[in-house]
Amino acid sequence: MRNLILALFIGAFATGCANISQPRPISDPVEASTALNTMFDEWFELQLERNPIMATAIGDLRYNDQIPNFFAEANRIEAREINQRYLERARGISRDALAGQDRLGWDIFVRDREMAVEAERFPGWMLAVNQFGNYGSFFAQLGSGRSIQPFREPKHYDDFLSRAARFPELTHTAIGNLRAGIAAGVVQPRAVVEKTIPQFAAHVVDDPEQSVYWGPIAALPDTFTVEERERLTAAYRAMIMDTLVPAYDEMRAFLETEYLPAASDKVGMLHLPDGRAWYAFQVKGQTTTDLTPEEIHAFGRFGGYSAFSEGWALYAESLGRELGVFTDPYQWYGRLADEQLRAMRLVVDTGMHYYGWTREEAIDYMKANSSMAETDVIAEVERYIVWPGQALNYKVGERVIRELRNEATAALGDDFDVRAFHREVLTDGALPLQVLQRKIREWIVGANL
Repeated sequence: MRNLILALFIGAFATGCANISQPRPISDPVEASTALNTMFDEWFELQLERNPIMATAIGDLRYNDQIPNFFAEANRIEAREINQRYLERARGISRDALAGQDRLGWDIFVRDREMAVEAERFPGWMLAVNQFGNYGSFFAQLGSGRSIQPFREPKHYDDFLSRAARFPELTHTAIGNLRAGIAAGVVQPRAVVEKTIPQFAAHVVDDPEQSVYWGPIAALPDTFTVEERERLTAAYRAMIMDTLVPAYDEMRAFLETEYLPAASDKVGMLHLPDGRAWYAFQVKGQTTTDLTPEEIHAFGRFGGYSAFSEGWALYAESLGRELGVFTDPYQWYGRLADEQLRAMRLVVDTGMHYYGWTREEAIDYMKANSSMAETDVIAEVERYIVWPGQALNYKVGERVIRELRNEATAALGDDFDVRAFHREVLTDGALPLQVLQRKIREWIVGANL
């Protein structure tokens, strides 16, 4: 009895402490909206500061001379702390007190922070490069003078010199992450590495004027003074030959001599540690739904938020017969041929990453079920290898929108207006499909009142 009383006392005390340390969410509508939008503003500014490339992409040049070491452990630790802190802050605002865009914003923000926290379980940082997208190719685009990095004023040229000075550090850290992946058994497939090596080797030049990084110098504005032109020409020559070329060559040599021999002969995430769970998470993140790989594999396309945009594109395409735009059988045949490719994507992506298909089996499946050229098939398959889950977006997005339309039709009957439904789907822009489902179902309930 004494132990029972003590246990009850401790439980009550703990509950009381929990209530003290966890204040009730902000429930006043005005206060909740103000708190939410203040948080969004602070989050956005923080993201620009932590990701200067994003700032450059949207035309904010405050951080144009900076590039953080995205591969560093300290960066991952800081990101984890920020995501957890902002998730708790968002949960401190009552969703029920919000309406309209505020409620959608809360849904998206909380969903994204939860996904970011969940992603910490999987060591994606160990897979630092691939042939489909790597920091070396992206940085070359930045420095080419034909991308988002501006080269209109002398300061812009100096900004990129400062960014380029960090490139060797990015390379050293990326190599360290890849070595950690070798030790942990988290490595890219051999076919991927073989395609990645030439991408780094392409930037190992003997003549700086043959480098893509020479582009801004070849296009120096006439408004620059002679002194500025001479200074920047010399600085870019040194940047290319003394900073960038050695770093590219270091990664090329590492990939050739150390990473390629350790690369996997198998494709598909299921061959990685915790691989099936990792792929299921990728599917959840890419499709923004709770569909499992098994479900997607089965309905395969038999039948960022790119799942929304790509899904809407396919859904809109499917309206052709309703709109009367398919006027002969050949036009309809063209649509069905495209549908075949999208269905194959579902099967091949899940087949490799969840069911253990080999690269060759995936290629053979696509060749047997389409009229695509073999080179196109290989390019498609190797894209799916390094971007698991992305190819699922198209048909999954279309299916969700179609199912929501069916729900609305059944619930509203004669009151269903397809134009109103389409307006409701599109009016708030691209959304995670889970958020779209909640939004449309709340709209159906409101339309029924």
